[in-house]
Amino acid sequence: MILRILIFLCVLTCNALSQKADLLFTTQNSYTSAASAGLGNAGIAVLSDISGGLVNPALVFSNGRSKSEPHGSISVGFGRDSVFNRYILPAGISYSTGEGALGLFYRTLSGKNRMDQHEISVNLSGQLFSESHGKGPVDFGVNFRYERFTWENRSLEPLHTWQLTVDSAGNKKIKSTENIEPYSGKGTLSENRFLTDVGFFQKDAWKNIDFGLTLRNLFGYIRTEKNPVLIAIDSTDTVSADSVIEFRKENYEKKTSKTKGWSQKQHRTVSIGANYHTNFENQVVLSIPMDLEIYGLLDKKTKNRFVFQCGIQVSISERFHIRGGYNRGPGDLIEDIAKLEYRNIFTGGAGIDINPVSFDFFLSKGHFGLNAVYHY
Repeated sequence: MILRILIFLCVLTCNALSQKADLLFTTQNSYTSAASAGLGNAGIAVLSDISGGLVNPALVFSNGRSKSEPHGSISVGFGRDSVFNRYILPAGISYSTGEGALGLFYRTLSGKNRMDQHEISVNLSGQLFSESHGKGPVDFGVNFRYERFTWENRSLEPLHTWQLTVDSAGNKKIKSTENIEPYSGKGTLSENRFLTDVGFFQKDAWKNIDFGLTLRNLFGYIRTEKNPVLIAIDSTDTVSADSVIEFRKENYEKKTSKTKGWSQKQHRTVSIGANYHTNFENQVVLSIPMDLEIYGLLDKKTKNRFVFQCGIQVSISERFHIRGGYNRGPGDLIEDIAKLEYRNIFTGGAGIDINPVSFDFFLSKGHFGLNAVYHY
């Protein structure tokens, strides 16, 4: 789930983000769906509820069709993780018919050091191809997402001082690092992001196997403002009458820098998922979803990084659900994805359907979340 990559478990320190954290990935992969998170975030080919539409946009229509026609849902949730340790509040509403579905999602996240995000997603989904040759119909969905991220108490990188060499032509080159000095001041950062996700889902693509595919951040535009600005100043130090050493020293200047442009190619993530399901005596349904998410696949300059997640769900009488999940993925989501370090993450959860309301929750080390969905 495109990047859900259980990266929702972005374990980036208890109270603050790493200075090299990738802010788009970190916020995007925080908690959205308790049902998906309980399965180790293996949810791009799993029909659960409309919150799955933030994992795979096609699932808003697919879930509605699996219930009744027409069908509507309202979802609310609450969760926390190690970065957004104050609260994560996802909410959504959808309405679907046999022709298509419309969904609207809102999510707000808040962490310490005055780090907050508000996001709105508009979902359009429907059937792309009808059922044929014993295979289920293919559904398609797209999410148009706006995110407003602010960090009012941002930790700043340490300051470096380098010794320089000067060639005969007067060109300066860095010889060595002389000093790295921590900087105790704080800065601010804000981003406005306009992003697009695309998803596909096919019920019974093979016997007892559903299939899903998502392309996350396929198109995006980002405006960023930072304060202060890191600058470098050259200076000289006279050692003797015949010897002068030149230095380049970093410092922070109290002004705001503004940048804007298309989102980076490395943020375009591809996720492929399959869900095997079988029925026992029409009372117990066993589901085993597996997802593979790939970072950098659409960027030739970026080393591909893979995230694997899988889960198991036992559903009894279509009412009670017990879940467990495993995720082999990165912990800290840093800007240089080629240096991501992998971790083993285990999750668990459960759910209950009491028509017309369903409840789900999940737990993992340092993370939890719960959802309630009303069907109308």
